[in-house]
Amino acid sequence: MLVVLLSLISIVCSIVSIICFIFVIVQMFRQDDTGLALLCLLTVLCGIGGLLAFVLGWINVDKYDVRPVMIAWTIVLALGIVTGIAVNVLAPEENEFEDFGSRPVPVATVTT
Repeated sequence: MLVVLLSLISIVCSIVSIICFIFVIVQMFRQDDTGLALLCLLTVLCGIGGLLAFVLGWINVDKYDVRPVMIAWTIVLALGIVTGIAVNVLAPEENEFEDFGSRPVPVATVTT
């Protein structure tokens, strides 16, 4: 039950983190940092865009006026990391494939 609760907390943290990311990107566009916003959007699938938006959000926290958003993003990011680690420590066997490698692979036989 604890693993399920921690997993739900981790999912909620991820959703809040995405919302914070979108808010920071919108503020970048509003402050005419279009190049940075596009760079973050284009590299988000590589994993760099979110980190870049996070760092640039903190660097330009007063310019973008996003201090409460950045504080919330930092808290949910840390909480998500902690809950993710806790889930993997508490129930590592539930995170793996149960039958991986335990069933024989059917082999086609050729008869002549």
